[in-house]
Amino acid sequence: MTTNSKAELLNWLKEPGRLLGNDMVFAIDKAKADALLTQEYIRRFKTTSYLPPVNGETAADNGYKVYMQHFVLDHPRLSFDNADITSTKASLRMKLVGGNQVDLKQVGAHWYPQRIDSIDPLVGPELSLKLELSDVPGYVDDDGRIMFDLRNSSNFVLTFSDSNRVRQLGGDFFKELFLALPDDKRVWSIGQIDPVENTFLRPEFFRLRTQRNPAALFSPLVSGNEADVDGAVLGLVRMRYPLTEDYALPGPTYRYLIPSGQEGYSATAMFSKWRIALGGAVKNLYAGGFRGMQFREVSIAGHYISSYAESGRLDIPDMRYSYVHMADVPPGHTKQFLVDVGLHVAGLRFQLGIGGGAPYASVLLHGENSVFSYLGSVFEARNFSIPVILTRISDSLGLIAPGDYVGREYRMNFHVLVTANWAVPVNDGDAFRLTNAMVFVGSEPAGPGAAEFSSFEKGSQSKQVANDYIESAVRGAALKGLERMLDVQLKPFLETSFLRSVYTDDVISDFVGEAVKLNFGEKVFMADYHLPHEVAGFGHANPQLTSFSVNPLEKNIVQGSKLQFVTVPGGLDVTWSAESVEGSSDAPGEFSKTVKGEYLAPSASGIQGNFTRVRITATDPSTGYSASALVSVVKNALSLSPLVELCQVGDTGVSLKAGHVGQGELRWKVLGSAPHGRLAHTAGQANTYIPGGNLTGKAFVVEQVEVSNSQTHEQRTLCVITQMTDMRPTDVVTVKQDAQAGRVWLALSAGTNVGVSELSVVHGPGTIGEDAAGPYYQADSASSAPFCVVRAFWEPMPGFPMVFEGFIVLPLPLAGHSAAYQALEQAGQRVMHRLTGATA
Repeated sequence: MTTNSKAELLNWLKEPGRLLGNDMVFAIDKAKADALLTQEYIRRFKTTSYLPPVNGETAADNGYKVYMQHFVLDHPRLSFDNADITSTKASLRMKLVGGNQVDLKQVGAHWYPQRIDSIDPLVGPELSLKLELSDVPGYVDDDGRIMFDLRNSSNFVLTFSDSNRVRQLGGDFFKELFLALPDDKRVWSIGQIDPVENTFLRPEFFRLRTQRNPAALFSPLVSGNEADVDGAVLGLVRMRYPLTEDYALPGPTYRYLIPSGQEGYSATAMFSKWRIALGGAVKNLYAGGFRGMQFREVSIAGHYISSYAESGRLDIPDMRYSYVHMADVPPGHTKQFLVDVGLHVAGLRFQLGIGGGAPYASVLLHGENSVFSYLGSVFEARNFSIPVILTRISDSLGLIAPGDYVGREYRMNFHVLVTANWAVPVNDGDAFRLTNAMVFVGSEPAGPGAAEFSSFEKGSQSKQVANDYIESAVRGAALKGLERMLDVQLKPFLETSFLRSVYTDDVISDFVGEAVKLNFGEKVFMADYHLPHEVAGFGHANPQLTSFSVNPLEKNIVQGSKLQFVTVPGGLDVTWSAESVEGSSDAPGEFSKTVKGEYLAPSASGIQGNFTRVRITATDPSTGYSASALVSVVKNALSLSPLVELCQVGDTGVSLKAGHVGQGELRWKVLGSAPHGRLAHTAGQANTYIPGGNLTGKAFVVEQVEVSNSQTHEQRTLCVITQMTDMRPTDVVTVKQDAQAGRVWLALSAGTNVGVSELSVVHGPGTIGEDAAGPYYQADSASSAPFCVVRAFWEPMPGFPMVFEGFIVLPLPLAGHSAAYQALEQAGQRVMHRLTGATA
């Protein structure tokens, strides 16, 4: 039986082609990817660069529309829907954590509220969209973040209704919204590939795929109404200067790259061996003092790959040298004389470039049949002009006046050529072994003009022989001294700096440890490396030792409660702060002065709505590094959805949901001594209300469903209105409304007639009044209730054989649902115009 152990995976990786023509392939566990998205959302939340609260309405379709007010989207959660890797499907889910919802249903010419919901972080719908990853553009941003664009997303669904069609209408609304967003609000980051200094290792673009974890293939994790299967995000990265444009996509037999076992690996990274080899060469160049190198486009000829550094520099330490030069016998003398010089070369820098005789560095990879045999690295400087300062000069015959030379600058040309070959490792534990190396240093006078001292007083009275002869002697002493200086000082410096063997793990760990870095201090830490064919590393997505993350990263808590925060890793001396977000004026709460990291949530009086969101930040004062978390503080520890919904006799039922903070079991019951409907369950976070049969002489029945917490005893109620089918409710129309006064005039519409005898409030706040325009509902300005139910009764005349009864659900406050009331009023006005003969 095949498992996914590391040994089996390494055996599979021995075969060539596992990179599929890419330069890097990485896999990150789904849970870690979700954490990345959470952190990215918190980052956006901080900068207010994500979506502002959404207001709008869905398109009317088959007699339904939904009004959305102040919808707030939570962070995206990545999930995996693909049956195999070739389908490349993934989902992004974003929960709605705030807002008001009014569903309207059209009956004839009238629109009626069918459902009212007040959304908070404890219970709310989700927006989901499908990512066909082959169509979603992926790229690596300038700062190394792995980005993908949601422009090509599809199948937007908003789960704010039991009706699939209404869900699609909500999804269509958000799809249009996403398409119209500016780039910075539509593009998401799921991680980061560090922009390393090594040019050969800089990523340029990528493709994403998703994989199921074979161990969890038949164990889906339920999220919403779809299976969310455990798995990994698979990234296929192309670096700059690719060797080939040919690449393959992973097929159904491609192995799951994160091995199973007690090690608990959550990430894997594979790299092209030749990329690592080039990285090893450049690592040695940097170790030898080279800085800021930018390599030009890689050239490929047969099995040779080469590139030249078009910029960069090599700084050489100060060199001092003393040299005694034996000059020829001067005119008028019988003995040779010795010229003793002191030389100083300071601030020598090779400024790398291409062309014009500038020094250059290059790397060369040579191989056959894609098995690279050696790596060459070359540094060469031709006719490089070097400034030499004479610090001391004397001669054995007293012919030279030191003052004419000491402190003067003398320029000379010299050549440097360094070549080295390293064997590319082929097995675990192999080194990038230096197989041969050569350093050549030569010098010569700089030529006419440049060979002169910067100042030379010809005809000095102290000279006893011809100036030309003395200049030649000094020049010869300086030239020979410089040659010896370069040979005994520069050459050993170059030899000991980067001409050495390098352990494979050193090169790999230096690169891999920084190549795949996750957001906000999270990075892939490779526990071990292997060389089955290409380079493979297995590890964990853990915090850096130099930074940290905050735990918990997100949390729902109730007003006035406490929550303990810690850093990961722990034991850090950080300062904690709490800050309101969304431009809110709500109180953010504070941190305890006695218990480190203990957050004290604001009381209900400091929260204007049903909840507030607070960003928690931990800052290391010594480094300035900070990490954040997001807390939702709710007024009520128990929330229900919907607040009210309509159904009718014969329906399969109304879906009910509850969410709560803390422990305890949620228990359900229908209030009243003789309930009309019943519940499918007595406990749990989800339930279904099933309506009863027709009741004689009734058009509708209003029932309350209570949910209570068995531990805290907190309880809340929602409302279900069941319409009878034997005696159907008569339509209630909005004749007129005054949102500022909190007043709505209502009437019953029966066939071609409109009228009303009386109104009564059967559920919720408010009173009934009447003026010249007729009976009206008057809202209670002091109440925070989200809706009320008003019954309308009409007896056209005393003794008339038929009376009419109906109801209407009114969302509150009236001014907060102006768009919905406008639709209700327009429908009512059309009826009134039709009856009076006026033109609508």
